[in-house]
Formats: sequence, C-alpha cells, structure tokens
Amino acid sequence: MIDFGVSPEEFRAQLLDQRPQLFKRAVEPGQFSWADLNQLLFLIEPSEALFKLFAGDGVVPLEHYSEEVVELGLQRRRLHKERFSRLMAGGATLVLNRLELSSPQARRLADAVGRYTGQTTNGGNAYLSFGGRGSFGRHWDVHDVFAMQFIGRKRWQLFAPTFPLPLVHHTYSFVGHQCPATPALDCVLEPGDLLYIPRGWWHNVVPLQEASFHLSVGVFVPSVLDYVMWSCNRFLQGQLAARKGLGAGGTTHEDLQQVMRLASAAVLDPAHLADFTQSMAAHRPQPMAEMDLRLFADPNGERLAAGQTVALSARCAYDAARAEAVVDGARLKLDQLAAQLLKLLAAAGPLSLAALCQRAAPHAQEAVRATLNTLAMRDVVVLGPLPA
Repeated sequence: MIDFGVSPEEFRAQLLDQRPQLFKRAVEPGQFSWADLNQLLFLIEPSEALFKLFAGDGVVPLEHYSEEVVELGLQRRRLHKERFSRLMAGGATLVLNRLELSSPQARRLADAVGRYTGQTTNGGNAYLSFGGRGSFGRHWDVHDVFAMQFIGRKRWQLFAPTFPLPLVHHTYSFVGHQCPATPALDCVLEPGDLLYIPRGWWHNVVPLQEASFHLSVGVFVPSVLDYVMWSCNRFLQGQLAARKGLGAGGTTHEDLQQVMRLASAAVLDPAHLADFTQSMAAHRPQPMAEMDLRLFADPNGERLAAGQTVALSARCAYDAARAEAVVDGARLKLDQLAAQLLKLLAAAGPLSLAALCQRAAPHAQEAVRATLNTLAMRDVVVLGPLPA
C-alpha cells in the first residue's frame, strides 16, 4: 500500500525525530478519486470537529456555507451548495478531520503508517483546495506527520526547528519563536508522493493554483519524559520516602537524594521499560475491522484476480517462531500453507496474488486462493477489492 523505500529499522535509526524525508511515488494516487471526494461530501455532516473551512486568516463559520434543515422529522446540518462552492472557488481550503471515520482508504493508509513506524497514528486529516493563498501559514506540529499527495500538486517548504522535539503543549504560539527565513527543504508534492515531517519542523504549504487533495497522518511517539513520569508515578508510590510530606517531619536533603536514587533505579530498570512499552502497545487503538461481504460468496477464492494485492492486516502480528497469527491478542494456529504465505508477506510486504502464488510453489493456486480467502475472513490478511 505504501512503498517507503527504507526499512522500518532504517527509518527509526536515521529519520524518526531527526530530519524530514521525501518519498517519491510511494503511494498509489488512485486510492482517492473525485468520485470518492464527492461521496465524502455527501456522507460527512458539517460540524466543528470533523468538517472545517479555512479562508484568509481563520476558520469560516459553519453558517456561512451550511444550513440547518429538518428531514423526515430529524434536524441535521448540510452543505449549502452555492455558498460552499463560492468559498472553495475563492481559494478556501476544506479540512476533513478524522477521515478514518468515513473513509476505509484513509483508515488503511493510517494503519500502514502505524505498522511501519510501530507507533500510534490517527486516521488522518484531509485537505482539499483549488488554489488560493494557503490558510495556515508557517507553523509546526507537536506530532510527526506523513503527508500523502493524491490529486494535483502542492508546494511544501520545511524549515529547521527552533524548538526541537516539542511536547504536546509546546505550540509555536506558546513558545514564541519565529520561523527561519530560509527553508531547509523546498519541494513540490505530486500525486503519489509522501513527505515525512518530524515534530517541531516548521512548514508552509503553498497552493499552486490548481486542484489539490492530500492526506496527513499524524504519528504519536512517546517521549522519554512520558516514560520517566510513568515509571516514577508507578514505582515510587510504594516507597515511604517518596510519600513523605514535603517539609513535614524535618524533610532533609538526604531524603530527597534517597528518592532520586529510587527514581533513577526505577527508570533504568529494563523490566520497567519493557512494561511501559507493553502498556503503550496495549492502549494503542486497534485498527477497525473492514467487511467485504463478497468473500462469503466466494469461499474458495475463485474470483480473486491475479493482479489483486495481498497484505498482512494491520490488526495482525505474525509469530514466525510459533507459526501463529495474533489478531487483537487472540492466537490463531496456522497450517503449513498459511504459515508460508504469512512468512512471505511479512518479509516482502504487499504482493500481487500472482506473485504470491509463484513464490508459494509447489502449492496449487486453488489451495493458495482458498487459504487467502479464509485468512481474509479472520482479519489476518487484507485483499484488494474483488472484481465486480
């Protein structure tokens, strides 16, 4: 689904939290079409949280491009086509927040980024414009961003951070720094391009006076401070020296030194770090299960197309040592063919059905198709859309 060009290990060692990276032709631009966007405008009800219009220097009030109506006794808000069209034609930018709630494509892309980075992601915010001057100016984000261009082009200017690695409350307005004058990276994203922007890097997105649609997936990486606070809060509560009232009973400098030694021991304990990592993974939002009802009409996978893609589901982790698939914590024992297919997908990433059948030789294609269909029903793999 996404060809990052570097392994997850290389990304974490060389790019994560360090520098931006442009990945050319990393995604299939056809994942979002004008028909998809039209459908989203029909499905998503304008609201302050999920549907926003920006023009000039701020947010356009909802009532300027939508209206309250009563349909079959139910009150709802819908777009006012004429007003909305006039604003978009005049250079406004439409932002669709939490697009994964309405778009399986956005959900799959966010899940792919989450699997690649090993971190929590949101479903992405989408940005649609037809020109204009841009709506957000120079700013930074407090989380990492993967921006994917699907329709048209957009110019991105990235500037070196003036407050590296900001935490969640360190907005650029709070810190009060000024963006550098000279960009460190100035590029134009074309359909299929992906741009990685570490938190704290200033960026300015400039329209090119043409239709443009891109999706930005946020990545939320726990900080060292998050771990230190978690470790101290969890393990110091059981220590009498830490529970002692500050200033009560003649608290001394030695008392504070003792607590600091205890805190240091807790933070440096490898078992505590492992517990924190496991806790973060356990609380990470699980990808939403997608339903493809046509799988049930084709139990043997006979209608799967040779060019159809097959990928490990974001809900699944493959345990090669045990020949098991772990889906939302539940372990599924795999037969020999299923284990071989998952091993291939784990090593090579998404493959076409034809390529997978070729690598799975000498197993018959019929057996591979039937096994994949079963694995898809169990959320172990994800199949590309079935032919109509």
